[in-house]
Amino acid sequence: MIKLRNTKWVHTEEYIKQFIADGRSGDISVVLGDREGEAYRFFCSNRGDVLNGQTIYDMMSVSKIMATTPLFYMAMDEGLVDPDDTLGKYFPEAPEDKKGLKLWMLLSHQSGIGRYVNPEYYPPHKRQDCVNFQLSHPLMFEPTTDYFYSCSAFIILGILLER
Repeated sequence: MIKLRNTKWVHTEEYIKQFIADGRSGDISVVLGDREGEAYRFFCSNRGDVLNGQTIYDMMSVSKIMATTPLFYMAMDEGLVDPDDTLGKYFPEAPEDKKGLKLWMLLSHQSGIGRYVNPEYYPPHKRQDCVNFQLSHPLMFEPTTDYFYSCSAFIILGILLER
């Protein structure tokens, strides 16, 4: 393994350490490489030396970054969706308090839609049940007045893109 050591990476390591010291994260792992293999790694934790390169992370939220958001922007580029479109345009069955939510509010976690986990798996033929469940809860706050990380909003966006 080639260890990339220059002032740029040392500064990054100092930033990560401070980020954790400030309580903004607990564990951070950085591994960089290409087809030829790993070129750099740095692990830091507020729990001591617990990271070893074999740590397993929950990667569910990566789907927002790697799938739903890019697909939304691709659909937007093709004129299929607009960030100012309302949820009611795509889900006319949505409850009245959610029909006027703009898609950008869902993308930016400012819609007021909470995070609701239903243990039932929703196969493609039951997507409507999933939408109904996600939209059945009251808004947590008036849209755009607060921020709340909402997996549910991205589930709705994903189903919207499927449609």
